Amino acid sequence: MNKKKGFTLIELIMVIVILGILSAIAVPKFMDLRKAANQAACKASGGGLRAAIANYYASKAVHTNTTGWPTACTWAVMSPYIQAFPKSPAGYGQTSAAIDTWSEAYSTATGILSVEAACSW
Repeated sequence: MNKKKGFTLIELIMVIVILGILSAIAVPKFMDLRKAANQAACKASGGGLRAAIANYYASKAVHTNTTGWPTACTWAVMSPYIQAFPKSPAGYGQTSAAIDTWSEAYSTATGILSVEAACSW
């Protein structure tokens, strides 16, 4: 009984084909992870900025007995209410020119920062 041990060429080719099929299925699912992570980071920064806007409004109501939204969503206005101003939505890997700055997503009339609009690209 002289049996040789090992795999045949056909078996090796089948394994390579199966691995190729699996990678072809898996790779597209992982390609969008970077974009999704950037969008999540952008939304988190926008949430922090929304909290700073609310703090501005509350502080103005307590200290001056008047209410009003910030005149702009910039570092000059928001610096007392937020530790660090987040980078603009374009800084998170945005591929389209949807909204480049937080000021473009902010409404001075209503005090609403449209994070969804700023971070969806």
